[in-house]
Amino acid sequence: CALPILMNIMNGGAHAGNNLDIQEFMIAPVGAKSCAEAMKMSTEIVWCLRSILNKDGLSVSVGDEGGFAPDLASDEEALKYIARAVKEAGYTLGRDIKIALDIAASEWFENGIYRLPKRKISYTADGLADYIAGLAEKYEIYSIEDPMSENDWEGFAKITSKLSHLQ
Repeated sequence: CALPILMNIMNGGAHAGNNLDIQEFMIAPVGAKSCAEAMKMSTEIVWCLRSILNKDGLSVSVGDEGGFAPDLASDEEALKYIARAVKEAGYTLGRDIKIALDIAASEWFENGIYRLPKRKISYTADGLADYIAGLAEKYEIYSIEDPMSENDWEGFAKITSKLSHLQ
């Protein structure tokens, strides 16, 4: 297997009947030295996340892609839960584990505006780029799939510019 792998651990968007707009929240065990270690790290984090969600009285049912699909206050709250699970599993976010997202923003794009359907928030391309860049910096986001609509070339230029300094 090629390292690092990505494991889908929380779902929203079209893949879940919850109130999260981002479609997939994944972890990348970038500190793993082997595929076996990557699977061990990822599995430990999934079990920690399940336990934390249970303790907080949240659903541990899964979305279409196999990640947990709780109702949360925001997409950022999902990232906070993932960061907490990483820490409780004994790993360091940014060193051992990084987060990856599949935003699926093409599903939100309508007449030049990004309308997040579940939370009823609208963004311009600049606003969405700022929002995603803020999350990327705060939560050690490693990979972002579909951050803008597939035909929004200006939006892609904006987000690329805002994320170019991150490693």
